[in-house]
Amino acid sequence: MVNHDTALSWFIADSKDEGICALALTQWLTERHNEAIMALGPAHVAQSSRLLGQHEVVRYDEEALLQFARSHCVTYSVGGRLNFDLDKLEQHLRREFDRPWITTDHRAFQWLGENLNQVSELKTAIRQRELESDVVER
Repeated sequence: MVNHDTALSWFIADSKDEGICALALTQWLTERHNEAIMALGPAHVAQSSRLLGQHEVVRYDEEALLQFARSHCVTYSVGGRLNFDLDKLEQHLRREFDRPWITTDHRAFQWLGENLNQVSELKTAIRQRELESDVVER
């Protein structure tokens, strides 16, 4: 169960420890996205997950589908018979699902102190000096 006491490490996708859960969920969602995109046909642009924007992800729900169908795809004919324009519904879904194929580009999370080489690079970039004696005493 996730609550306010849950450590953030459970939400950082990583190939080891707690991060495996977030990584597996991310990979699963990416696969479902790509499956939906491939249903439209193979001619889609690939997009790195690192450069992906919210507008490039499939976000469509059942209520939006029903609303579009009711307002654009259903007509009444003689005797109250319903006519469905499934071609119009298909074209609408093709537009909604016209998103890029996602390629997973997972960069490992850098934990503080994990890469000591970067710290030494920082020390060389910023001039270092000894602490004042009153600061040392505190």
